[in-house]
Amino acid sequence: ENYVTHNGDFEFYKNSGRYYDTGSIQKFLVKTLHVPLPSTVDSAAVAGMMDLLRVQGSFALSARYAISFKMENAKGVDILETDTILLFKPEHYETIGKLFEKQLDKLVEDSDTKMLEAISSSPALRSRLVFNVTESLRSLS
Repeated sequence: ENYVTHNGDFEFYKNSGRYYDTGSIQKFLVKTLHVPLPSTVDSAAVAGMMDLLRVQGSFALSARYAISFKMENAKGVDILETDTILLFKPEHYETIGKLFEKQLDKLVEDSDTKMLEAISSSPALRSRLVFNVTESLRSLS
């Protein structure tokens, strides 16, 4: 949980080359974080964005970030611009995070290097990880 105690002057947020005003971000935060907006002041939006952007050490929060900011829905609609898109609940991100962690552990175990840095610097290993995670996600449905 983040608290911002200064008028942050949060007028817009740029994502994937597009600008979104504070009102759009506030609606997005309510939908993404699954909590009501505590206040209409821009500092509350800054705190919400910090909740979404800080992901280090958490596969679940990383999944939420990727889904919230870097993906379009199946029809190519920008998820920041539509009120109809339904984002996952927190427990779903936990499931995705555990699945990702399991696949990463397996890839490290199966690879010759046993080093995460080797996977992050290898396009082939990263592609293999994405494929394995995608297949695991498909098996959930």
